[in-house]
Amino acid sequence: MVFSLQGHKLIPRHTEQVNAIEVANPPHIATVKTILICHSMGGIVAVDSVLSMSFDRDPLFSTVLGIMAYDTPYFGLNPPVIHRSISTRVNTISNAYNTAKDWIPASLLASKSTALATAQPPKKGWGLGKTMAAVTAGVAAVGAMTYFAKDPVVNHLQFVSVLYKSEDLVRRMRKLTDLDVRFVCFYTVIREEKEERTFCLLPEKRDERWIRQENGLAKDEVEAHCGMFLRAANDRYEEMCHRSLGIIRDWIQRD
Repeated sequence: MVFSLQGHKLIPRHTEQVNAIEVANPPHIATVKTILICHSMGGIVAVDSVLSMSFDRDPLFSTVLGIMAYDTPYFGLNPPVIHRSISTRVNTISNAYNTAKDWIPASLLASKSTALATAQPPKKGWGLGKTMAAVTAGVAAVGAMTYFAKDPVVNHLQFVSVLYKSEDLVRRMRKLTDLDVRFVCFYTVIREEKEERTFCLLPEKRDERWIRQENGLAKDEVEAHCGMFLRAANDRYEEMCHRSLGIIRDWIQRD
């Protein structure tokens, strides 16, 4: 979302309105101030965008007030998160398949080129009801495997190979610091007995820009990460929102 500053009020603007303002005012006159608000990998995209604008001397760079990130893994994912996420889903797929494989007609698991060759009539004594049950179970199993193969967490891990390049991650954040761009990152924390777990790896030395966001409802780091913006999934949702608005107000007033 894009915001414009009127007095001390932050007013949301539609894209058409922003375009009209920029047409009426030359690009070198900053009329619209921007705060990049991002979740997860969006925070890395935001930093790359700001760095690119700075390098290209884009006039819009001066309009960026800062970056507000939510659980962005600027220094990578916590290794236990990767292990638990993958192992849980692999076990779920395996269990779904093993439970239903005795009921799956071979033709359902075969490719189109071999389906007709491997298809066989139902065994004697099955009857229509049992045949339909087998087909239903087979479709359910295949559907489950397809669903988990498209699981957003698994796809996320496959897509974000950038998170495994630790030197690049550190270099990116150093460049951002050199630009002196305002920046904060809310990071999720869950407690398990005396242990605290985070979705993201965190720098050893953290200042006020790194804001702890504990979640007492999430069962694991992934739930805390994905449920940050859901009241029912984040018992500190209101606190996070008020803190965010306070930071935005401060940035505007200091500009």
